[in-house]
Amino acid sequence: MVASERDRPDVAARRSRWLKHRHRIDPARLVFIDETWTKTNMAPLRGWAPRSGTP
Repeated sequence: MVASERDRPDVAARRSRWLKHRHRIDPARLVFIDETWTKTNMAPLRGWAPRSGTP
């Protein structure tokens, strides 16, 4: 199973440009962030602002 978009001319052109460009990227500068266990319910439910800044 493959995406049907991969055969579109614009997508094929972008893929070709990416394949040429990726060799110029320094692997030592790549950073991978794993957000597997990120919890969204830890964000504060309320904030504060000066009274002049509230709607």
